[in-house]
Amino acid sequence: CMNKNSEDKKAKKSALKIYILASIFVVVLTVVMYGLYNSEEKYLVNEGTIEYSTSCEGYVIKTETTIDIDGSKVLIPTKADGSRVSKNNIIATYKGSEYEDYQTKLKDIDTKILEAMKDIKVEYSIDISNLETQVVGIVAEAQGTTSMVEMQEYKTNIGNLLSKRASIVGNLSPEDAYVKELIKQREDIESKLKTSSSNIKASVGGIVSYSVDGLEEKLTKDTVQTLTYDDIKEYVNGKKTSTNKIRITSNYEAYILIKVDNSYREAIKEGKIYELKIAKEELSILNGTVVGIKDTEQGCEVLFRITNGIENIVDSRECELEVVWTKYEGLVVPIKAIHQGEDGREYVKIITRGEYVDIPVKVEQKNKTYAIVSNYDKENVNDYMLERYDQVVIDGN
Repeated sequence: CMNKNSEDKKAKKSALKIYILASIFVVVLTVVMYGLYNSEEKYLVNEGTIEYSTSCEGYVIKTETTIDIDGSKVLIPTKADGSRVSKNNIIATYKGSEYEDYQTKLKDIDTKILEAMKDIKVEYSIDISNLETQVVGIVAEAQGTTSMVEMQEYKTNIGNLLSKRASIVGNLSPEDAYVKELIKQREDIESKLKTSSSNIKASVGGIVSYSVDGLEEKLTKDTVQTLTYDDIKEYVNGKKTSTNKIRITSNYEAYILIKVDNSYREAIKEGKIYELKIAKEELSILNGTVVGIKDTEQGCEVLFRITNGIENIVDSRECELEVVWTKYEGLVVPIKAIHQGEDGREYVKIITRGEYVDIPVKVEQKNKTYAIVSNYDKENVNDYMLERYDQVVIDGN
């Protein structure tokens, strides 16, 4: 009986040792597996874009109309440089006796209006407050300029704002017939000036500029068909700016000519629209349609027709830009996460429900670091597909 009890105790101790060893093995195995899992580099799949592009210098060809001016007279702009104008809009006037008389009469009227308004008890509207804020802002800007053209623009803008202010005050005080009569007189003076022979009107619609560079007739959509990239470069390098004419640039159409390495030739297709990125004060994205291709030993010359964002290049003859030849959007994974399977297809390894699963993918586009991939059609109902937010394992080898 003693021996039997002793054997039972030994058996229990042996079972306990086996259980403890098994528990330790499970814990060690868990720790090792956890360590391996956490030591692996993983990437969270998301949607993204990969572009095949090139940076280059381009030359801008625009549809420009010039208006001759009398260089012996002082020109007073009535439209700000860079603003859009319509055909027959008054864009400037000559300073002369008629203009001086106009200014004197306006000054007298404005003085009378300001004096009369002092006696009007009326709550200032938010419109008046905004106009006065704009006037103060323009005056502050004008103090820093030495350009005659800019000073005249500031003066014109201030006069327009003060006229609006007077009109609003008159409307706020209908009982004051005197102020309304003064405002009417001011409007009559302005109306007469609009019919003056001293005015210069826009012969076409577009974007107005009070300086030219002599290339307005040399670089056109017709001449660019026969000029080379180097021809235009020589023209642009030799341009000289002057203020003896007014220029109006079409805001509906422009052209950009570039020259790129012949290695890009396969991606360039006539009639195809490409994305052009121009970084100035801020990024501008233009849509350029290829309307001309010239293959040379020195590179491929490509002419783009532009119909949007022309106001961003209206003052430019040349620009730095990035041309996007192809763009792919889709699921992005690191190149290192892709490996080739025995069937010749590309695979990525994902972690799902604690298990590693290889998923076949098609590489649509790639760069040195990442690839855009898509899924194959399911062969079986239970097959996994790569999805957004999946975790893929990156091969560190």
